[in-house]
Amino acid sequence: MRRGLLSPAAHMAWTGLTAAALWSAAAAQRSRKAADREVRPGRHAVAVGLHTAWDSFNSDTAYVIVAALSLSFLIYATHRLATPRRAHARVTRRA
Repeated sequence: MRRGLLSPAAHMAWTGLTAAALWSAAAAQRSRKAADREVRPGRHAVAVGLHTAWDSFNSDTAYVIVAALSLSFLIYATHRLATPRRAHARVTRRA
């Protein structure tokens, strides 16, 4: 029952984490090798691990925990990506 209700939020979070990893690598504007290092070990692996956990469990409690963790990681990743822009915007407004 809860799996069906929580599935959209969890899948949105995993897609967001993967997109955040790719966005971060693209924004770095570094070499292909540097971008690969940034994408592989970080957020993408977390998203894959959370999705694997989602498919492995058969408990409503586990689904709630995985969905909450997924959304928490998405919020954290979004905050991390937005922080440099906020700092730049503050400096720009002062000048």
